[in-house]
Amino acid sequence: MSKFALANLAPVSSGWSRHAAGLLFIAALAWTAAVIPRPSPAQLPTEAAPGEQALRPFMVATLLPAVTESADSPSLAELPDGRIAAVWLAGPGDPSAAALWFSLRDAAGWREPRRIVDVASAAGRRFAHLDALEQPQLEAGREALHLWFASRGFPGWTSPQPMHLMSIDEGESWGRLQRIAAAPLGGEALQGSLSLDDGGRFLPLAQARSVEWVRLDAALRVVGKQRLATGTRQGAFVALPDGRLLGILRRPETNIVAISEDGGGHWQETPVSGLANPQTACALLRLEDGRLLLAGNGEQGTDSLHLWLSADQGRHWRLARTLENAADGAASFSHPSLLQGQDGQLHLAYAWRGQRIKYLNFSPAWLDGGAA
Repeated sequence: MSKFALANLAPVSSGWSRHAAGLLFIAALAWTAAVIPRPSPAQLPTEAAPGEQALRPFMVATLLPAVTESADSPSLAELPDGRIAAVWLAGPGDPSAAALWFSLRDAAGWREPRRIVDVASAAGRRFAHLDALEQPQLEAGREALHLWFASRGFPGWTSPQPMHLMSIDEGESWGRLQRIAAAPLGGEALQGSLSLDDGGRFLPLAQARSVEWVRLDAALRVVGKQRLATGTRQGAFVALPDGRLLGILRRPETNIVAISEDGGGHWQETPVSGLANPQTACALLRLEDGRLLLAGNGEQGTDSLHLWLSADQGRHWRLARTLENAADGAASFSHPSLLQGQDGQLHLAYAWRGQRIKYLNFSPAWLDGGAA
């Protein structure tokens, strides 16, 4: 056969080969689709609808053991084994005699409280004059308990200074007392301290008329600060599952919800509706079903205590439960602390009439209106 004939036959042979290869490729795809099982459609994780809880409706209330004639500012945390830890401020009425006390709740109930630190011992450990301890906040880390509180030199004269204690033996003993150098204004720790992957943490501080978001390194040195709200010194914070931070802050004119998408660097503020604003301390918790739970006082102040729920990240709230409502002059129910345990149960502690710490253990189903 001539070269010319070969040249004319080549395009025909090449075209047929391409056509046959295409048919074979399609057949292979069809065979593969028939033999290899297809993955099931992707499903996003779903959250339990409000009220669809595994726990039956229940609520149990008790008073923590009394240690002095007055008690205030409780804070709760959960240990890895499920026990509940509580720290609170107690004393005979004189601020200079107040101390921080610690107790654990296990299957047998609340254990006998132990004194952690008082004004005199804190002053001695810091080699400084102290006149009062204020506002403890307890936090359970992966390997330790962290306790934040404020110390004040001369009430009315000096700003409170944030302090830190740590326990690596579940509260049996507490290590070095460390002052957080958040100068010049200092501040009191608010509920919502968050640990970071690098060993550091975020610490919200209430100052004279603002809230500051402070970043600490692993040695608890201040490495960054961001003032996120002015005109207020009350609020609480939680972390959302998508990494954002959310805080409820109380200004004289209105409550606001503040959300940060960049680790506290910038905050967007939105007014809140349906929530009382008595300018007192509140507690904030993100429930397992995604809703927010807030414990706080009614519009008239500390003579009532309520629980509110929000299903839209804090913008709108509805009253879920009224826990206390008394009209006598001695009524005072303040400084709530909230916690949801690993088993889904909810825990609340607050100062009851300034005399004792009251503790409530309840289920989400009771919170949603179920009878205890």
